[in-house]
Amino acid sequence: MTQLYQHYDCSSLISLENRNSFDWLIHYLAEPNFEQWQNWGLLRTALQCQPQNPVSPQLLELWQTTGQEIIKQGQIKAAIVKISDQLEITSLIDPTLHHQKDKNASLVVIELKHNQDHLPSPAEWQESLRLFNLYQFIPRFLISTSTSISLPPLIPKVESNPISTIQEANPWEEIRQLIIEEDLLPFIDLMIEQKWPLPEIGYELTDSGQRVVANAELAWTEYKIALTTTLEDTTKFEQHHWQPILIQDLATNLDRLSAMLKHS
Repeated sequence: MTQLYQHYDCSSLISLENRNSFDWLIHYLAEPNFEQWQNWGLLRTALQCQPQNPVSPQLLELWQTTGQEIIKQGQIKAAIVKISDQLEITSLIDPTLHHQKDKNASLVVIELKHNQDHLPSPAEWQESLRLFNLYQFIPRFLISTSTSISLPPLIPKVESNPISTIQEANPWEEIRQLIIEEDLLPFIDLMIEQKWPLPEIGYELTDSGQRVVANAELAWTEYKIALTTTLEDTTKFEQHHWQPILIQDLATNLDRLSAMLKHS
């Protein structure tokens, strides 16, 4: 995860990952770097969008009508995240533009689905405002409402991780969305089916001086097992008495890994 923040030039914001909007505001006032916050919004959309998510003709049309042409078939990736029955976020990205850190690489639409009889709940207002604070720096950011409504007279205090007050998050789905190495995605369903223990994503191995010496895409810290992406990281984990497995070798080591994780 640290490497991803470094790529998007927003490493100083990593500590705000699960904080609330008020904390974000205080941090921005102390460090008003517009481009850094814009990059953070781009990073979040990149994590949400995976290649297997279908891109409907309507979404492609939306992408084009907001000012960006589609160069080739399959260029655009999409994600639709249903936060609640009345709150949904749609993200579209162009991976090529993301690699260039182009400010127009993402399109985000926050949609409040409601009517006058069923207005958004306080928790939904909280989360919609939190999302607005996150994505407001992206040029192609839209908010859609079903009808014309007014904000409630008192906006409740935004608590940390407000999504949890709306619905219980699926931890495996969160892992699926945050995985950077696409080669891992086919194995996630198998891990769920076999009831593997939940891993930690983006694990950073530190030495005695608390310096990061290696990274793992997934890690089961209780078992000291890690899925790594490079030989260098693999060697470092071995030196610290872990059992690392290169992601490219996962298929041939799957049964062994499954047995290790289920061993009590």
